Amino acid sequence: MKKIILFTSIFLLGIAVTAQSRVRFGLRAGVNISKLTNLDNKNKTDFYISALLALKINESYTLQPEFGYSQQGGTLTSNRLLTIENERLNDININFLSVSVLNKIQANNNIHFLIGPFIDFRLDDNINNDGYFLEELFPRMDIGITLGFGYDFTKDLSIEARFKHGFVDMLSEGNIFYQNTRDDENFNQVFQLGITYKFNMKK
Repeated sequence: MKKIILFTSIFLLGIAVTAQSRVRFGLRAGVNISKLTNLDNKNKTDFYISALLALKINESYTLQPEFGYSQQGGTLTSNRLLTIENERLNDININFLSVSVLNKIQANNNIHFLIGPFIDFRLDDNINNDGYFLEELFPRMDIGITLGFGYDFTKDLSIEARFKHGFVDMLSEGNIFYQNTRDDENFNQVFQLGITYKFNMKK
């Protein structure tokens, strides 16, 4: 709870400086390539979409709160399948409501870099057992960091590549086990590639 309060405070602080900043609203969308660490799984391809506020503090620094939807997970590749209450599973699909506060550093007129924390709130997943939805199978949230860079074609349109790494073990619950017994933690890792378009909010 303390982490959520801290994260929310940072978000509100960013909104508070809008009166002294040049503000633009934007949309992001693109491809997610995700997996879980320390698991025999290949990358799962899905999508993300989000809205953002670009709060330009000066020519080289922009504070960028974001709010969106992200489909993640992984696809198992070996015969050692994930077993959940005696049911084998080939794919893991976890959908998140994602909130982040990124620091955008403008290197020159076209290149920028991104770094900042995120909190992903689990919305749903694909785990069912005889029609019973295992609500507590995965943690309710993931906390991690985002790194990225982008190229600005114009002041409105950019292409970005990002890497998200979570710090919460996704398969820590007692009713999940991997056939090849191991104690390694399974973190979300997501590579994102997509476009960003910003709108001018000035009249």
